[in-house]
Amino acid sequence: MKKSIFVLFLILTIICTTFASDLGRVMEQLRRNTTDLYSKVNEVKWERKLELYKFFTKNIPVDDIEKYEYLLDKTGNLSDLNIKLSLALKKYYPDYKERNNLISNLKMSSVNTSYLTGIADNITEAIYLLREPQNDGSYKYAKYEKSGDQLAENEQLTVKYTIDSLGTYSRKFDSRVYMIKIYSPKKRGLFEGNRDFYVKDIKIKYSKDGREKIYNKNVEKWIKRGESYDLVFPEVYKSPEVNVRYGTKKEHKNRATMGFEFVKATLMDSKDNPNYALLQELKNLGTADTKDLDSLSLKLKGFLKNADLGSGNISVAKNSNLGNNKSSMPSNDKLMYFYYMLKDDTNKRENLINKFENMFLK
Repeated sequence: MKKSIFVLFLILTIICTTFASDLGRVMEQLRRNTTDLYSKVNEVKWERKLELYKFFTKNIPVDDIEKYEYLLDKTGNLSDLNIKLSLALKKYYPDYKERNNLISNLKMSSVNTSYLTGIADNITEAIYLLREPQNDGSYKYAKYEKSGDQLAENEQLTVKYTIDSLGTYSRKFDSRVYMIKIYSPKKRGLFEGNRDFYVKDIKIKYSKDGREKIYNKNVEKWIKRGESYDLVFPEVYKSPEVNVRYGTKKEHKNRATMGFEFVKATLMDSKDNPNYALLQELKNLGTADTKDLDSLSLKLKGFLKNADLGSGNISVAKNSNLGNNKSSMPSNDKLMYFYYMLKDDTNKRENLINKFENMFLK
């Protein structure tokens, strides 16, 4: 008996050690990738500011440049910048085509998408591990709930069967589904109105605890055009096979369209998870707008500041020291900006001195 308990303890220890090792590896790689991307994003932002400043000196009278220096802080989102830049140049270039031609010559650097791909893969794997997957495909700290409106499938078909000789629609899913919506579009094509159809029943085959089970629902309902019938399943089904028997009046055969929407269950994270806050941070990072460098930079910085990735415990620390770690965080943004100004040989010495005084001595 003692030997069995020891073996079981040993197995659990190996599983936990492997889990911690995998998670630590993924999180460390994510930290490195995020740090690299954060540095690159800020580098690109300051390169853009420098290019825009050079653009001003070339196309706007020197005495007026200071009026538009606020636009240097709008380079994170180029769509927003172009609109504001066009308004600023209108005073000097009233002709719309001439103004747009000038703006089109402004070449702005971008961030290599390979950075983003690596981070996205790391985030997906880290979230998966932090939920602690179980052998049966479930998670220790997350479960599928009957909520949300993400579709597993949206399909329409022509009703070719009558109520005297019903047809069967059958569909197998790889995902977890919790609801079916059967609807009747108002029209078929541009001019013809849809015809009503009849739903006899719905049968769902699914597996639970290794055994195949069946859920039957007698519907016996006519679905009129513009109407729908929703069936929420008793529970979330993993990879179900859905069968619907249906038909229409003989005179409406091939003149009725039937629609199906299958709704996926939502995987909800448990607040009991000791890494719940970190999971939210990861999901927030995963939805960052990669075209808006200001927003992306803030999310990357927030993740690096809040995620205590250097400790043995993977958790979010409110007062993490990671933000002060020189190897983790890039140099001060202002210093980086000034560094790129120094590299540009078109900047005169007096301009650099004035800029330095404004940035660091006031």
